[in-house]
Amino acid sequence: MSTEPSRLRHLGKYELQTRLGRGGMAEVWKAFDLQLRRHVAIKLMLTELRDDPDFLVRFEREARLVASLEHPNIVKIHDFDISQPPESETQHPIW
Repeated sequence: MSTEPSRLRHLGKYELQTRLGRGGMAEVWKAFDLQLRRHVAIKLMLTELRDDPDFLVRFEREARLVASLEHPNIVKIHDFDISQPPESETQHPIW
């Protein structure tokens, strides 16, 4: 992904603004939620891992685990999605 803003077509409500970081499984982006009019962080699974069912399970498990935690220093998860745009066979896991 580039660092240019682009709309996530599969959700249609987030506009990517700046890539904040990249790890072994995902990238984290600063994005803007067009519906709620606020900045959010989006975690996108790396493209090369999207077809691996083991990584999909791991990504979803991580999102559920983090969502179950409550602490002022842990980010809250407000959305999770594994979607597949109609024009593509590639899944796009985000949280």
